[in-house]
Amino acid sequence: MANQEQEVSTRLVNANYIARKVGKSPEWVRRNVPGKIKLGYRSVVWYEHEVDQWIEDRRVGIVEGIQTQKRPAATGEASLCPTIIQLGD
Repeated sequence: MANQEQEVSTRLVNANYIARKVGKSPEWVRRNVPGKIKLGYRSVVWYEHEVDQWIEDRRVGIVEGIQTQKRPAATGEASLCPTIIQLGD
């Protein structure tokens, strides 16, 4: 069998693109999606393949019941809550 290399996309995507993909606001994306690259004072982008991997990792974690995120409870204490990403079409 021939050794096949997997080609990784180097396409850059902005917060609006990711927001449509995950069903969140661009502001949420800027605050929560890791791996952003700052191009200027207000301009940030991400590598598309890294965003896709992040989405897949979170989807798998949710399916397996292990994806949790610490959020402050109403009493001021931290609690573990599942984090759900609504994937778009």
